[in-house]
Amino acid sequence: MKNLYIEYRSWVFFWGLALDSQKAVQKTLDKYNKEGWQLKELQFANATQAGIFTMILIFFISLFTLGFVSYYVGYYMVFEKSDDTNTKIVLDKPAQLKNLKELLDKGSISQNEFDKQKQQIMSL
Repeated sequence: MKNLYIEYRSWVFFWGLALDSQKAVQKTLDKYNKEGWQLKELQFANATQAGIFTMILIFFISLFTLGFVSYYVGYYMVFEKSDDTNTKIVLDKPAQLKNLKELLDKGSISQNEFDKQKQQIMSL
C-alpha cells in the first residue's frame, strides 16, 4: 500500500465571498481518484490549527487590509493506493458510507453527488 498526504491552504479574499472550497475539494478528489487513489481521510483546516506565527501574520494581514484579505483556510487529505495494479482496494460499505456522509455534512459534496456515490457503493 502507498499513502499520499495532500495539504491545501489558501487566503480568502472579498471577506470570503469569492471562496468556493467545495470546488477545490472536488477538483482534488477527481484528480487523485482518476489516478487510482482512494480517499481515506479528509479534515478541514482553518487558522486556529496554524502555528502562533501564522496566526499573528493572519491577524496583521486582516487588520491592514480591513478584512479584504482575511483568514486562512484549507484541508488535509490522505489517500491510499495498492502497490499491485491487479489488486482492487475495497473498503467495507459502512466505512465508505460514513466517509461519504462526512463529506456531505461538511458541504464538500452536494446531495446529488452523495446520492450517486451512495448508489455506486450499495451496488458493489
